[in-house]
Amino acid sequence: MPVEQKTVLEEMLSTLPADPEFTTTVLSFNDYELMREVFGIAPLSSSPDVDADDLLDHLVLYVDPDAVSLGVLRGPMVSGFSRVVPEFWGHRDIIGYDFRDVTQSLSIGPSLATSIVRGTFDSAESAAGIEGCSICEAPNIEIHNGTRFYSWREDEKVYPLDRFLPPAFDELGRGGRLLITDEYVFRTIRTADMEAIIDTVQGEGEGESLADVELFQQLARTMIELGSYSMYLSGVPMTLERSIDMACPGTDEFCERRRREEAAIGTKLAPYLGYAVGSARDAQGPFIAVVLVHADSGTSAENTDLLQARINDSTRWPYEGPWERVFNMDTSEFRADGVLMIAKLRRPDLPLGHPWVIWGDGSDPLFLMR
Repeated sequence: MPVEQKTVLEEMLSTLPADPEFTTTVLSFNDYELMREVFGIAPLSSSPDVDADDLLDHLVLYVDPDAVSLGVLRGPMVSGFSRVVPEFWGHRDIIGYDFRDVTQSLSIGPSLATSIVRGTFDSAESAAGIEGCSICEAPNIEIHNGTRFYSWREDEKVYPLDRFLPPAFDELGRGGRLLITDEYVFRTIRTADMEAIIDTVQGEGEGESLADVELFQQLARTMIELGSYSMYLSGVPMTLERSIDMACPGTDEFCERRRREEAAIGTKLAPYLGYAVGSARDAQGPFIAVVLVHADSGTSAENTDLLQARINDSTRWPYEGPWERVFNMDTSEFRADGVLMIAKLRRPDLPLGHPWVIWGDGSDPLFLMR
């Protein structure tokens, strides 16, 4: 039998080891190339002569929620598509690229501690820029299994006074580890994570990659088939305790009490294994794509009905009010396909679908499991 071709998302997942750190958190994926195709956005020239105002106007299309937003999740700093780090795309003369050279991005965890960017890069130009930069802190040059990468300062440590320090300090002031190839850019905040990625890419790792995990295969392929260009993927279901941990940091007792009170209202979903939610568009217009993966087809069929019931009788937290006011149930679609529950949720009040309407990072209990 012919081998099924991997989607671009699966190819990016194949660079990550199937470790619990990655399988039990939330991943966010953006396909900027598909966005340009769907919305007819003409790509800008990569020439350094392009006017700075034109660059900013183009970037705003993707990342400014007050502009003609496409429903795009926050991109990682190294993609250049980030609402919180506009400074990074000004480092082209140092790192050798900017957002115009990027086609997709994948981030892991709520703090985007590990990021992968795909596009067209010149690793030799990037190396020359970073190592020859006169305004940058000199990097440590690390070598793992024959692959060179850069590191700045200690693992995970935050330096608030060095936020956005070129070329790779992030909005928290973490120096991180950086590897630029001709096809990918990898950034982590721990050396061990970068070494694990290198091992996985080289096939030297001890286990599988995320692309080998059936749950992530099902989520990735189905969301791509639905045409989603910006999405969350989670290898674990949404439980009440997880929702509380995500939405109520520290010891916010009022937040936790409200969350438990809200969660007591309405229908709960039957057990499932993982979920994905993202922005998409079809002939009828924009929608929010939802995929739940189950252990068996019977539970998938059950949740096809339960999700509709939950929308009709549960409350949207923290904004309050019923979910049925958010979605147009007459035009939304729900179906079971084997172990998958697939939904297209359409909104009557926005011209575009926004995945953050459902907080896919785990803090919104729409997909709350009983």
